[in-house]
Amino acid sequence: PKSAMGKLRAAAQRHGLTVRGLLYSGGGAGYIDTLHCNPNPKDAFNMTKKLTLACTLTLAASSALAQSGEVYGGLGGNLLYGINIGYAMPLSSDWVGRADFAGGLSLSKTSTSDGNTFSGKFTNNRISLFADYFPFSGSFRLTSGIAYNQTDFQLNATGGATSTVTVNNKQVGLTGNYYNVKVAFPTTTPYLGIGWGHHRAPSDAGWGFFSELGLNIGKFTATSSTSLVGQAGITQADVDKENQKLTDSLSKLSVLPSLSVGVSYRF
Repeated sequence: PKSAMGKLRAAAQRHGLTVRGLLYSGGGAGYIDTLHCNPNPKDAFNMTKKLTLACTLTLAASSALAQSGEVYGGLGGNLLYGINIGYAMPLSSDWVGRADFAGGLSLSKTSTSDGNTFSGKFTNNRISLFADYFPFSGSFRLTSGIAYNQTDFQLNATGGATSTVTVNNKQVGLTGNYYNVKVAFPTTTPYLGIGWGHHRAPSDAGWGFFSELGLNIGKFTATSSTSLVGQAGITQADVDKENQKLTDSLSKLSVLPSLSVGVSYRF
């Protein structure tokens, strides 16, 4: 009956099918023996798009695996001091992206002179994201990137029985007081460098060598804390003036050199 056919067609279309033909058998009342149907053209197109996307993602993943990265480690970093580890991944035949850590070491010392106690601590760490460009077919590269730095020197002084200090041309006794100074490199700086390594063919797995000479671009600043404010006419403005004098004297140093050497392993 036409009503039954209509219901069947509607049900088939809800499942993305288009009824192509019905074959009845079994007498007058009859029953459906065979249902011939084709996919709905719109749904078939959507399915094709999904399959195409899946194939594209699969090919992209295969390509990424084919361009395996490398891990590396060595010595160096800001001020040529520390350890250096990182991961390099080829982006194209001419470009390599790297995530890099340098530092991990610190120095500290405490001493006494003329009744005054001095303690100093040097900290030097850097986390960086680099882009390496290889202008030639070999391993020579030009590097640029951004660095997150923790490079600073902290000096703490505690006065002895007869010690004095001059703050903005005002002399005051340091006995029983402290004067702490911190000189720090900017937290975030641009980086430029040249180097060798991290550029090998995908089939060239195994051990390699790298070296790099670069510059972090930024200027040191000085800050301080002291218990002398309020004594002998010393104000916070006087302390800030001393900080500015020290910062100005450091302004000529506008770059921080970096040197790293080590070995790499490509998977």
